[in-house]
Amino acid sequence: MMQPSETNKSNLTSCNPESPQSRPLIAKKDEGIAWLVLLASFVSHFIQYGIVWTGGVFHVIFLENVDGTTGSIALISSICTASFYMAGHYIILSIFLETKMIHSLQF
Repeated sequence: MMQPSETNKSNLTSCNPESPQSRPLIAKKDEGIAWLVLLASFVSHFIQYGIVWTGGVFHVIFLENVDGTTGSIALISSICTASFYMAGHYIILSIFLETKMIHSLQF
């Protein structure tokens, strides 16, 4: 049987309340900025999806006021929707390439 004096010193330091490993990680209290970010995100998505998904309403207005075929006018809302969705792919690709370039520069 092991005596308390024979225990490993590293075990004793990990049980020490002053040791950084034994202190619980406590998150900071929310200071209200999270609610502001949530509100801004909601408004941003509301406006963006509102523009994208009202293409049919604008299509009728464009048909009445612009000389063109139905297909050429439908291209307006199609380009708007495509640019909305392709922006996300572009951002993800640029982050991936930037991360890959940073890792390739490390020696």
